[in-house]
Amino acid sequence: MEAQTLGTIQDVMSDKVLYINTDHTFTQISRMFVELKIHHLPVIGEDSELLGMVSANDILKAYTNLLPGLPDTEEETINKRISIYDLMTPAPLMTLPADATIPEAARVMAKNRIHALPILDEQDQVMGIVSGHDIVRYCAQEL
Repeated sequence: MEAQTLGTIQDVMSDKVLYINTDHTFTQISRMFVELKIHHLPVIGEDSELLGMVSANDILKAYTNLLPGLPDTEEETINKRISIYDLMTPAPLMTLPADATIPEAARVMAKNRIHALPILDEQDQVMGIVSGHDIVRYCAQEL
């Protein structure tokens, strides 16, 4: 399959993106990952700007590295001591426009060792998200 025959990111991205903001608590975010079976959540500011990204791996690292050091594991204590800023990879992030090619997205992910990319519109607002799984699934269908 030649690169030029593949479509654009818009062909494979999820355009129903769930967002979190800085008001979400650690336990709320953790529950979202488990209950919704998702792996990445963009963090959006008051003006809908992309502030960062939280992954399921970030949550697992917090459970491994941050929770054991807390005096107790009551939900209130956890949420006071672990903020979204402790979890997220802050902007600037690698992003792509929707008209980027699928091979371009794959190269960006491989080069930067990331598993998902926020897709931005002309106003730099998140309009979608694409993961490595999305790209593999699309390519497998095209073969």
